[in-house]
Amino acid sequence: MPIMAVFELSLPGDAPWWAPDDQPETIRKRQELLERARQASEDARKRLSSAAEEYAYWLAEREKVVLAMNEESSNEVDDESEA
Repeated sequence: MPIMAVFELSLPGDAPWWAPDDQPETIRKRQELLERARQASEDARKRLSSAAEEYAYWLAEREKVVLAMNEESSNEVDDESEA
């Protein structure tokens, strides 16, 4: 077994090591399905990561607005107490 197969690594354009031409068609189809599922799950992971980054960004933006509102409210209270 190739060392790259142990870590499920491959280079773009590599032919799958597990799909020699003499394998039965049913096994080859299952292995191709597995490869498509691996690729789809990797694509989903990337989209999930991107969504998590966007979510974190907007949480931080919301926190900035809340802090600014709290500061403005505090300043207004201070101004009223001085009057």
